[in-house]
Amino acid sequence: MVPTRAITVESKKESTPNWSDQHSKSEMCLLFYQLNEDAAPGSFHLVLACVRDEYWDRPTLPSGFWANNPSCIGGIDLQTGSGGTWLAMNREGKLAVLLNILINEEDNTKMSRGALVSDYVKNKESNIERYLNDIAQNADQFKDFNLILFDLKLKSTYYYTNETKDSKPMKLQSGTYAFGNTQMTKPWKKVIAGKEKFKNVLAQFSEVKDQEKLQTALFDLMSTEERYFDEEAAVEFPGKDYITAYITCRNTDIRYGSRTHTVILVDGEGNCTFLEKTLQTPVVVNNYKWESSSHSFRLNLD
Repeated sequence: MVPTRAITVESKKESTPNWSDQHSKSEMCLLFYQLNEDAAPGSFHLVLACVRDEYWDRPTLPSGFWANNPSCIGGIDLQTGSGGTWLAMNREGKLAVLLNILINEEDNTKMSRGALVSDYVKNKESNIERYLNDIAQNADQFKDFNLILFDLKLKSTYYYTNETKDSKPMKLQSGTYAFGNTQMTKPWKKVIAGKEKFKNVLAQFSEVKDQEKLQTALFDLMSTEERYFDEEAAVEFPGKDYITAYITCRNTDIRYGSRTHTVILVDGEGNCTFLEKTLQTPVVVNNYKWESSSHSFRLNLD
């Protein structure tokens, strides 16, 4: 399949709740995915939906194939200068997603986490277990994170968090998963609710022939403004309800919120569609313009 890319821009005026003005310390994300390692033609090997919450004025490149590593695709965080990112994949079926863990006081002397994603996908030969074990040996040097790594060619998926000192990389089987800004075993209510919505979408549109309907439903899911109040999170993170309770996060006072929505679909024959909707910058509050891009290409899974 020849790589293709299409871009469209849409405007949307929003009426939003008056969410808290407390300052968030770091980028947050949400991830939902379903993996079927034995997918047949006509069905999906991987369906993935990711929300990136970030300061609207943080310099970022939208998704595209990287000039210095043309096998890789994803956005790039320009602020740190490390070439890091929150989500990226390559043509060999390696895919990585980073989710920061919310804490009240971050240690800004620790290393940035975005390179954990880009370093993995740039190295075509990198082994997941070895890569994560190397990270685990130096885990205390990084701010707290969740990291999910896929190798679709080798049918291998792992989860690792450095939030606790004794954490070990965990192999994940085929199935449906949801991750937020806490440990996998301690999800907020919005993550639990989002996972159920995600499963309901896939129950309706499970086949490749329904791909366009699936795409629309996933972007709608990531844009929901329903509030899922989490009492424990509210106590632990006072004033951060806009992060802990909403799938679509927005705080206009500090110009922070859900900035990028990504959908990745891989069918049973290795055809990949990489879709992104990202806020066009500079962001104009209450008159948000979303830029949509679409990349289609064949993964080398042989």
